[in-house]
Amino acid sequence: MTFPQTYQTDGSTTVWSFDFPYLDRSNVFVVVNNAARAFTFVDDHTIRCADSFGNPFPPGQKLTISRATPDLISLAEFKDAAKLTADDLNRARLQCLLLIQERSGGMAGSVGNVISGMVNEIETISGALDSLSHAQGVLEAGLGTLRDISVRLTIQENGAAALRDQITQEVQARQVDLTKITDRLSELDVNLAGQQDAFRARVQLLESSGAITDSQVSGLSARVGNIEANGDNNSRDAEDAALASLVNGSVAAAKQGYALAQQITSLAVEVRSNNTDLKAQIQVNQSAQADTNSALAAQITTLSAEVEKSDAAYKAALKEQQATSASADEALATKIESLSAEIAANDADIKAQIQANQTAQATVNEATAQKISNLSAEVDANDTAIKAQLKDQQIAQSGVNSAVAQQISELTAEVDANDAAMKAALKTERDTRTTAEQALAAQYTDMSARIGERDGDAEAAAASLINSAIASVKADSVLTQQITTLSAAVVANDTAIKAQLQVEQTTRADAVSALAQQITSLQAQVGNDITAQIREEQKTRAAADQSLADQLTVIQSEMGENFAQVAQEMHTQIDKVNGTVANLQAQYTLKAQVKRPDGTPVVSGIGLAATASDDYTGSVIALMADSVVFADPNNPNGALVPFLEAGMVDGAPTLVVPSARVGDKVLPGRVLVDGAVEARSIKVNSVTGDRLVAGSISTDKLQVGLGVNLLKNSTLVNLVGWGTWSNGGGTGVLGLDNGAEWTLAGGHTMYVRSTGAWGNTDPNAVLFGVFTEKVPVVGGSFYEYSAYVGVHRCAANIGIEWYDSNGAAISSNGYGAAGTATTVGQAAGGKTLNGYVRIGGIAQAPVNAALGLIGLRKGMNVSPDTDSWLFVTQPMMAETHASATRLSPYKPSGLGTLITPEGISTPSLSALSANIGLLRTATWGARTEISNNLIQTFDGNNVLRIRLGVW
Repeated sequence: MTFPQTYQTDGSTTVWSFDFPYLDRSNVFVVVNNAARAFTFVDDHTIRCADSFGNPFPPGQKLTISRATPDLISLAEFKDAAKLTADDLNRARLQCLLLIQERSGGMAGSVGNVISGMVNEIETISGALDSLSHAQGVLEAGLGTLRDISVRLTIQENGAAALRDQITQEVQARQVDLTKITDRLSELDVNLAGQQDAFRARVQLLESSGAITDSQVSGLSARVGNIEANGDNNSRDAEDAALASLVNGSVAAAKQGYALAQQITSLAVEVRSNNTDLKAQIQVNQSAQADTNSALAAQITTLSAEVEKSDAAYKAALKEQQATSASADEALATKIESLSAEIAANDADIKAQIQANQTAQATVNEATAQKISNLSAEVDANDTAIKAQLKDQQIAQSGVNSAVAQQISELTAEVDANDAAMKAALKTERDTRTTAEQALAAQYTDMSARIGERDGDAEAAAASLINSAIASVKADSVLTQQITTLSAAVVANDTAIKAQLQVEQTTRADAVSALAQQITSLQAQVGNDITAQIREEQKTRAAADQSLADQLTVIQSEMGENFAQVAQEMHTQIDKVNGTVANLQAQYTLKAQVKRPDGTPVVSGIGLAATASDDYTGSVIALMADSVVFADPNNPNGALVPFLEAGMVDGAPTLVVPSARVGDKVLPGRVLVDGAVEARSIKVNSVTGDRLVAGSISTDKLQVGLGVNLLKNSTLVNLVGWGTWSNGGGTGVLGLDNGAEWTLAGGHTMYVRSTGAWGNTDPNAVLFGVFTEKVPVVGGSFYEYSAYVGVHRCAANIGIEWYDSNGAAISSNGYGAAGTATTVGQAAGGKTLNGYVRIGGIAQAPVNAALGLIGLRKGMNVSPDTDSWLFVTQPMMAETHASATRLSPYKPSGLGTLITPEGISTPSLSALSANIGLLRTATWGARTEISNNLIQTFDGNNVLRIRLGVW
């Protein structure tokens, strides 16, 4: 067992457990970084505790689950032992043990501290078990006087009835009852004035007597252990008697560096008449304690009155507890006030209570003030419960580097009648914090009302309004956020009907950018399978190098597995690079889709895009549909005329023009008989490009091939897949992007640099070369190979090499053949392709070839130069045809996508839908996470700042 239970928050946990016992759940409390926190019970030893917004506490904070057992006030009343039940004694025993544990640091703590911290509780329970007068000899004179007063009051039994009637009337009127009793007890206090000097002398004698020996202390410790371990009533009675005899006598201890002074004054009045008991009591407990490192003063005042008649009970109590403590580095002041009233008549219970707890604490580095007020009223009559409660908690704290103020107010009302439950609650939480780097203000309001929450309720209704607002100012940024949620729910005949409106607004500004965002969600739901939703997201962002605006609107209906949705998205963006506008984008998409229970989707959409950037300028209109139809504007109700329809051409699905819609300017191919049109029938120069049908000319009729680039890394995003080799003693260094002036704008440039003195510039003699990975080829097919190169103070060439399926070399082509070599210094390279020369050729693969690669060879320095360079960009190897005579235009490798240990690189990404799982920029701290339909952004303290999507 661990008491108290302490945890270190990890940023994700909200459920915590503890293993120590307690009397009531109200005795358990939670503190996070010295501030009390609201929590709820999951079960008897498990709680759920989170911040004001339901999020886990940030990592690294200290969370403590502790217990504050109330003092033994109820047993301070003078009762016959016959009225004490076994449950009373067991509860008092457990209460005593819990108090000992709390005030001594555990059962293994110092017994001396146990005695000094719990002397009042031990005296009280001892008096309840075996009469306080016999347990403490020092109070014999005072208690004897009280017994005499009790005897005299017994003689006045006839007058007790009148006094009883008067007290009953005062309780019913809820006025002046305590005043009358207090006046009466004040008169009795005058009669006892003469006894106080003797009482003080006896207390001094108690302090100096040293009657409790070490063996008695050991016996007390053993007694406490036996009480904790033994549950038998008979053995407990014997142990109680031993405890009473041990406590009987003088209780005082004085040890090195420790002193204790205590005064207890108790006045009691008891009147018994027939079956009616009247009791009144005033008890004052004062103690002072000092040791080497601390000083403590405490005062507890209890005023109570009680009337018992047949089955009716009236009770009133006022308790005030004050304590002050000071040590070398800490000062603490605590005040607890409790006022309660209770009426129990027949089956009707009426309760009212006011409790205030005020704490002020100062340490070397921190000052804290806290106030907790709790007002409650309860009526229980004929199985009908009516409850009302007001709770107010205020905390103020200041430290060396921060200041915190927090207020939590909670109002609840509850009616439980005829199996129908009605509840209403209003909770407001305000939090302000100021540190050296940040100022934060937050407010959270929750209003809710519910009817019918019991198990088995046929009908129930609930409504709530939640409003959350945050304002934060840091050294480098400003953030405001507001989230408003309105919801209503009705449960009728086991069918849930819900409606909700949520609006989330966020603004943020820092040194380089400004962001504004709003998300509105409107939803209605019947049961679990009928839902209608409208969601709108708006976002604007402005920075020194970018201006961006986004808007997304989605309307959606669901019924079981049937789904219908319309989504509209608009996007504008302007980017600036090096002070110059480099990219302008404007996009609009509209999509409508439905899905049947069999999972078949039906989608139609239109997209518009206009782009002007360094790489591309143009516009696009994209249509997604099974057919495109037109309507006559002069006949709005006329038939729709299809223009394009989904069909098959040569066995492949495509959009076709129905033959019935073709005019007399074009004839379908099937109208002409094969071979009916001869060359002599075609007018010279009448067949031009604008008259050719797309796709009617095959690639073997062209001078160039149209194959794709087979190289795995032709875009040179890195040097993966490229290797080097040398011959004749040549040396060099391979690198990528040697500064902006020698790198192709919008791309990448690979380079080889050689230093040293050589006079041979032949790339096939003394050389340093680079080559690609092997790629599959088809034996006997034709392939082209090329690259854009630039050379400084050297020459270079390119070639293609062939290998069989085992990787053995077969032959090569190029490497100096026509078109495959440069002259010395022919082109310098640089930022544009005009600075490079494209070298390459076309070759046929040997019949047994299965693999191929291209290589580039660099000759050495031209004497007397000792520093030469080869620049390479846009290399290409592609399949062509035998009649090709020219190199094809450069094309990147597929999509130019590379997957390397450093990550995934691709020039573009497009998909109608994707299951991306969880994407995040980091695992902790400042990061952005994308999961399904939710985007979340956290700050450096792991606190959620932005949330977009559905959650």
